[in-house]
Amino acid sequence: MSTTKATWTERFWAKVEKFVGPNACWVWTGARYSNGYGLGRGLDGRNHTAQRLSWELHNGPIPDGMLVCHRCDNRPCVRPDHLFLGDYLINSHDMMAKGRHWMQQHPDQPNPGRRPSRSLEDRFLAKVHQTDTCWLWTGSCDGKGYGMLGLGDAENHILRAHRVSWMLYRGEIPDGLQVFQTCGNRACVCPEHLSLGTTADHAQRIIQSGHHISQQHPERMARGEQTNHTKLTAADVIAIRESYAEGASVAALVLLYGVTDSTIQRAVNRQNWQHLP
Repeated sequence: MSTTKATWTERFWAKVEKFVGPNACWVWTGARYSNGYGLGRGLDGRNHTAQRLSWELHNGPIPDGMLVCHRCDNRPCVRPDHLFLGDYLINSHDMMAKGRHWMQQHPDQPNPGRRPSRSLEDRFLAKVHQTDTCWLWTGSCDGKGYGMLGLGDAENHILRAHRVSWMLYRGEIPDGLQVFQTCGNRACVCPEHLSLGTTADHAQRIIQSGHHISQQHPERMARGEQTNHTKLTAADVIAIRESYAEGASVAALVLLYGVTDSTIQRAVNRQNWQHLP
């Protein structure tokens, strides 16, 4: 059976002790939360702080996002004129103005409500598994398999983990240079396996190590007529090379095939279409 407002009001005041005095607190004598605030059940059947129930009893609904705060700083107090509405920021400013903020009362102790901050290196190492060879990243990765780590700065910058490793153990990264893994393992963040270079340096290193996709999976590479930008066919290229070998000039071949002289030059010098005779 639902509780009427009259019955609920009677039960509410039965748990309040009104101390005598012009500005004395009215103290909640019922159940309390562990932080000292009174605990009572509202007409909606849910548990609320006692000061919140008192405010709604005397002033009506509480707007979304607002808190019921104490002017008297006495957490179990439910006296209506000792209460006021405010958001979290207003409540924090009120505590600071009265000198009752936890950090003001205990400046030599860490805030128990806040997790101690960790250094960038501590957070980095917490996501690294160090083997006899590589340091393997165990945290989140991007779509290419490179580790990712937030710097924890005001701008919330997120960098690849191997770049963070370089910054922590090797120093700053000059503008225009990138950090590469010399071991070829994208998940590796070992400082000794990292080097600086340009994109061209990196591409050359990949080719020399035999790790380029064209070397490992040549069947996946678009060639000749499979590319979107070519204007010649395989038959054209074979004919151009044969004509050039027989003495035809580049200019004549340009007019015959309607392409630029650089296209003819690359074809006859085998700078492209290398899979053709």
